[in-house]
Amino acid sequence: MRHLEVIAHKGAFAESPVLPENSRAAFERARTTGVDWVEFDVHTTRDGVLVVIHDGTVDRVTCGTGAVSDIAFAELRTLRLADGSQIPTADETLEMLRTGAGAYLEIKNAIPEVVVDTLSRQTMIGNTVIYGRYNELARLRELNVNLRLMMNRPPSDYQTFREVVGTIRPEVFGSSWRDISREQVDRVHDVGARLWVNTLGTDQPDGWARIIDLGGDALETDHPSACLAWLREQGLRR
Repeated sequence: MRHLEVIAHKGAFAESPVLPENSRAAFERARTTGVDWVEFDVHTTRDGVLVVIHDGTVDRVTCGTGAVSDIAFAELRTLRLADGSQIPTADETLEMLRTGAGAYLEIKNAIPEVVVDTLSRQTMIGNTVIYGRYNELARLRELNVNLRLMMNRPPSDYQTFREVVGTIRPEVFGSSWRDISREQVDRVHDVGARLWVNTLGTDQPDGWARIIDLGGDALETDHPSACLAWLREQGLRR
């Protein structure tokens, strides 16, 4: 039986009741739904602490203002999300995900050395996939040959694609429901990698079905419980 993986985007925040995105509560709910991966975004604070927040500023999701990179960690911990909780650290998030789901860590504005140190400290290198830009991934590969890396959208030029695969050795490529094609899927599978597809914008059964028909390997969704239930109905999950 083909097994479609499910990724909870920023935790299972959008299900009822709605929770703050990238919050401890959203991650805990995602972990307990049975998803394969929980996606979250990381930045480093002014003093080099790796924290979990989507935006480059704290303005949208907290009571504070300013760029994450300009705020010291102690000050950042005084800010509150909508449910009254603190912005979680990457350490706290990885520790929570050590059992129940893998970590899909997206580098937004973070120092690669800090990312590797954090994963090593939490013994999560083998259970984390890291998404980043080419230069970040190249540096991560230099720092640790065992890291599991993800690149966005395989290059359309075949020579460039082969060079990327040779340098970065990504385990996963990313795509979206707008971009996925059979050609893209075949190219990724030909080098032994997988294609994870962001379903946002078509995050319902018809959209999931199209991605599966084209050969996508994982669905990144804001509605992981509904997605898992639908996949079971289709015989694609136990």
